[in-house]
Amino acid sequence: MNASLFNSKSWKCEAFEPYPIPETIWPIVLTLDLKPLTNWQGVDISELQEVTQPMIEGCLLSFYTDKIEKLTASFHIYMKRMAVTILMIAPNDDYDFPMLSLMFTEDSGSVQSFVDMHPLRDLVIDPWYREKYLDPVEPIWKEYQDVQIGISPSAWYRALLSPFFIGRWKVEGSDKSGLSRAADCLAKYVEYYIKYVIRNAEPVKNPEAKESAIKRKRAIRETYRTNEYREDRELVKASGVNLAKIQFFAIP
Repeated sequence: MNASLFNSKSWKCEAFEPYPIPETIWPIVLTLDLKPLTNWQGVDISELQEVTQPMIEGCLLSFYTDKIEKLTASFHIYMKRMAVTILMIAPNDDYDFPMLSLMFTEDSGSVQSFVDMHPLRDLVIDPWYREKYLDPVEPIWKEYQDVQIGISPSAWYRALLSPFFIGRWKVEGSDKSGLSRAADCLAKYVEYYIKYVIRNAEPVKNPEAKESAIKRKRAIRETYRTNEYREDRELVKASGVNLAKIQFFAIP
């Protein structure tokens, strides 16, 4: 697997020069002991590693580790005028640490970004989970409140969020000011997640809690697959239905 493909300079965007988000977060990700993942739930996803078509080009790379069931990093240029970076990380079935979800979408006139750690436990019933995995990120969350612009219009997405979600949504009159701040925020969240959350995660001992976390993880994945495919019609059109279906299957 050619990890160097996850690089904004490897792909052509005619409308503008994309901000190097992959180059910003990838060195942090590489501190993990990554092993290539080319088959996911019985489906060969190796064809997604490098895609070059008239309306879409880019890469989708998947890995696993001793604690991570699946880490997916993707960078795509759509219609030569929109750059989309995604990083998704989920624990394997022995762990219940939060799922990381990150997206950075840029075109010539605006930027949309978000990052969150979706909890796999009920934060009211199990406050220790919030205290262990989520509360320590609060200083970063407070530092980057200026990055928060607008709210997600999708109720399904808001239902997944932790108390420390940070997002910048496209709103009327938005521009690319604050782009570097948004990028720095994403990088700090990724660093916290990898160096603190994953490092301090321990296997779940309670069978009922373990089964509940697995059920929630699978439900979150299915929620992404179903709703992103339905809502991102422009990207589906650019990719083509067949490629889009396997992309939305492989990303979460």
